[in-house]
Amino acid sequence: MKALATRNHMIDVMKAIAALGVVFVHFPFPGVIGKICAAFGTVGVIFFFLISGYQTYCDDAAQSGKILRRFKRNITLLGVVVLVHLVYTLIEQISLGTISVWAETYLLNPVTYVRLLILGDLEFIHGDHLWYLVAMLYGYLILYCMEKYRLHKIFYSALPFLLLLRMSMETYTNSFSHFSWLDWHFSGNFLVGALPIMLLGNYICNKEEKLLTLGNKLFIPSAAVMMSLVFVTVNVKIFDMDLSQPFKMAAATMFFMLCLAVTLKRPVFTLSRIGSSLTLYIYVWHVLVGGLLRHLLTYMNADLWVFNWCLPIATIAATVPLALLLAKISSYKKAKLQ
Repeated sequence: MKALATRNHMIDVMKAIAALGVVFVHFPFPGVIGKICAAFGTVGVIFFFLISGYQTYCDDAAQSGKILRRFKRNITLLGVVVLVHLVYTLIEQISLGTISVWAETYLLNPVTYVRLLILGDLEFIHGDHLWYLVAMLYGYLILYCMEKYRLHKIFYSALPFLLLLRMSMETYTNSFSHFSWLDWHFSGNFLVGALPIMLLGNYICNKEEKLLTLGNKLFIPSAAVMMSLVFVTVNVKIFDMDLSQPFKMAAATMFFMLCLAVTLKRPVFTLSRIGSSLTLYIYVWHVLVGGLLRHLLTYMNADLWVFNWCLPIATIAATVPLALLLAKISSYKKAKLQ
């Protein structure tokens, strides 16, 4: 597998920035600053899917087992995170005196589990953001089959249609889901939200040498223009439509190509550390950490400006050390097994 055979410090830096941006999506600053940070965060999710797909490319079928190892590692992480979120939600519902209603509405409802398995819907345990991990796991399995049985031509032929599906569904659910039963989970799932972008990342790895001949003179201005259009379309609605999705996908792709084309000779302190091993932990745990901090601030009767300006920063300040601790524990376990 040629994907990222050597450490790419530029990708590490971008992953760190993207991960912090995702935190600002779920714990936004107010006003224009909040919208700008949130826009970059949504581009960051696409960027992560591109990296995941890029890393699935195999030069031959014998290497495809590496994809399954990624799948096993991430499904274990998902299991732990879901269990912790479930315990947190049970404690919360018991304290509110609504445990029986919650259990009847969700735990005893078969629709809950259908939506979980197909759409990655974990909202009932405050796990909205975990759709990403569920979708990525499905993506790994599908791309494993593609690599194992060398089905690149078939999948690459379907890529334009899958990208169009993602753009159209995301645009619809972001714009009109409040008028329909088609909520955002119908665009945030493995088929629509993950597979098109992961397949694009795999394709980029396959055609990397040819694509990089386009050079930085294209990637840098393209990334800047696309990101500017993201900010405009996120903040300016035409007929109440969110038209940002094509520009988000293009911006993430240009940033990713730029990372492949530009070489940083040495790590960028802190950002490289975060990007190299902490981003997934930050992503899966930041909502729970921020939720606990919000409860604490509510208990302390904190002023509104504290929620608006301090909560996002405090969430990052608490989540990064937690991610570092979990990464060290994971490294220790791996070393012990070896």
